[in-house]
Amino acid sequence: KLISFILVSCLLALARSVDQSKFRTCSKTGFCRRHRNKSPTNKYSVAKESIPSVKPSDSVYNFQLLPSIDFRASHPPLHLSIKPLATGAVQIRVNEEARKVQPRWESDDILIDGALFPCQECQVTKSSDDQWSLQIDCATGTPTVVNLNLSPFSISIEQESEPLVTINSHNLFHFEHRRDRNNVPAATTAPASDSGYHHK
Repeated sequence: KLISFILVSCLLALARSVDQSKFRTCSKTGFCRRHRNKSPTNKYSVAKESIPSVKPSDSVYNFQLLPSIDFRASHPPLHLSIKPLATGAVQIRVNEEARKVQPRWESDDILIDGALFPCQECQVTKSSDDQWSLQIDCATGTPTVVNLNLSPFSISIEQESEPLVTINSHNLFHFEHRRDRNNVPAATTAPASDSGYHHK
């Protein structure tokens, strides 16, 4: 009991020693502040005509995400890429399809050198009107399967039929397109130190 008490006391001391000012809360983050209490009405789906018919030479599978019909005039399509890696991981990215504005900031030092080397041992196991599946046989003894649901858009990464990671399983995906500073209402404009226009 004494050891447990000492351990808990040490943990509490460590927790109190953390500098809370180093962490950004939702109220200090523009995107979170604008959308936390909103339920997105724009639902994305994968354009069937964008599904790759053959294996890409670079092993990066590219798709187009379409917004709901009512939003297509104001929300351009998005670009979805799925890249199986030699390490057994999967890189999934969603970004604007047309880069007519300054590219978003992206860190180039998140992964160690060589971590993005593509996996060549993969094959499409299903391509239908409602689902696309990719089996990856790199690095691990157990194949990894990426299941892409077309409408609504969602992704499940599985091993032995058990989900490891799910994306947009509750259909709450929201993508905030770059906004024109000159057209942002004053009430929603973030402080200069957190304008929401950088490091998205």
